[in-house]
Amino acid sequence: MSTTDKHIRMKALLISLSISILILTCFWYIINHYEITLKQQQQFSQEKELTSKASTLTQIINYRFALLAGVRAFVFSNFDQFNNQGHHSDPAAVNLFLKKLYSSIPDIRNITISPGGIHQYVYPDTEKTKMLGHNLLTDKRPHIRKKVQQTIESKQIGLSGPYPLRQDGSLGLIARLPIYHNEEFWGFVTMVLNVTKMLEVGGLIPSDRFALRIAGGDIFYGNAAVFNESKLFTPISLPEGQWEIALPLDTPGLSISIKVTLFIFCGIFTLLLSLLFFLFSTRRWYLQLRVDEATEELNKRNEQLGYEITERKRADKELRIERDKLKRIFEAMADGVYIVNQQYDIQYANPVLIKEFGSFEGRKCYEFFHGLTEACPWCKISDVLAGKTVHWEWSSLKNHKTYDLIDTPLKNADGSISKLEIFRDITERKQTEKELKQHRDHLEEMVDERTTELRKMVNAMAGREVWMAELKKEIKSLQEQLKDAGLQPIPLQPSTGKE
Repeated sequence: MSTTDKHIRMKALLISLSISILILTCFWYIINHYEITLKQQQQFSQEKELTSKASTLTQIINYRFALLAGVRAFVFSNFDQFNNQGHHSDPAAVNLFLKKLYSSIPDIRNITISPGGIHQYVYPDTEKTKMLGHNLLTDKRPHIRKKVQQTIESKQIGLSGPYPLRQDGSLGLIARLPIYHNEEFWGFVTMVLNVTKMLEVGGLIPSDRFALRIAGGDIFYGNAAVFNESKLFTPISLPEGQWEIALPLDTPGLSISIKVTLFIFCGIFTLLLSLLFFLFSTRRWYLQLRVDEATEELNKRNEQLGYEITERKRADKELRIERDKLKRIFEAMADGVYIVNQQYDIQYANPVLIKEFGSFEGRKCYEFFHGLTEACPWCKISDVLAGKTVHWEWSSLKNHKTYDLIDTPLKNADGSISKLEIFRDITERKQTEKELKQHRDHLEEMVDERTTELRKMVNAMAGREVWMAELKKEIKSLQEQLKDAGLQPIPLQPSTGKE
């Protein structure tokens, strides 16, 4: 072996060793960087999970409060059915409405309507014996009376709890919403929630995985050590104050033995690569690199496509859930509600309209309501599609009722716009207005007749005054003629000496 060959081989060996050392150093750095990255990814994943749970729980709580506001709206729409003592003319209707709300949510313990602060309507019936007739304003517990008074003054939802309930010790949250009528306090609608069941609906199980507390206060659910061991928590906003939800921060790590084994394996593999580096052509490595890049890009696109499909399915599911919630609200309303698309196809009608006008399946709106074969000339759908909300009145020739209508745009999941229309029966009000107008017109006719009679009397008296004045002028003229003839006229007023 020549000196030149030895030099070349030594140079190649030094290059290989240098490359091996460089690659080993890079691998060691990569291993440590990978460990740090795993920790960051784990923390990010847990933060994302915590944010998702907080968002889900916030939506669940807000939906329950929306149902409570729905109970208040029911009372508003039925004020004329309650007497001064708060008794409804149709208790069965009240009980049926509360039953529908109660049956839709598994974590509702009870719902009450309390005119004047006294529990008069309670659902379910199993709770009546414990709660019926209880007066919140005179509760024996001072902190309850204080909270009730604060809720009345705030005119907003007031919260009590979470704390163990007296009835069975379960963890409960009490939400009270005051009702005002003509700016005066009328009463409460109250909803008691089973917090444990509500958290299970939100996926906050098992309890040792999460912890909940009133912001800056006591922990009411989960492992108390979670807040002490982890700084990973996020707030949940409520009508009064906040809750905080915490999650323990678990950080994965590679043990020393695994690190060493991985390093040795990487070292051997690196040396082999260094030797093979001089055996394979640059082109082959270049082609392999292009294949790897193309494969990686394809994998990324597949992952992105899978993520988009998953997100679309999730969005569709949430949309269906929200549609179902909205449908339940519509079906519980006393007013009529229907939805129609741009082709005049009825997409939905609630039971109130079905009862009045019959089945809507396969029918156009102009046929369903008016018995027409083409779109109504007065149709407001063009204004609604332009983004306007239209308020107008309509009298039906089918049931001879008059309705107060509100038309508003409704955006669908596919981006199209439908028309949402709400019907409020104002037939009785319009009849009352008609009778008042007839009475007013009759009074005006009587006033006109009396005015005409008085005008005739005034005109008659005015004519008599003119006639008297002319008569006096005539008499005076005759007296002058008598004087001219040398005769003495007879005085008109002998007692005064005047002629």
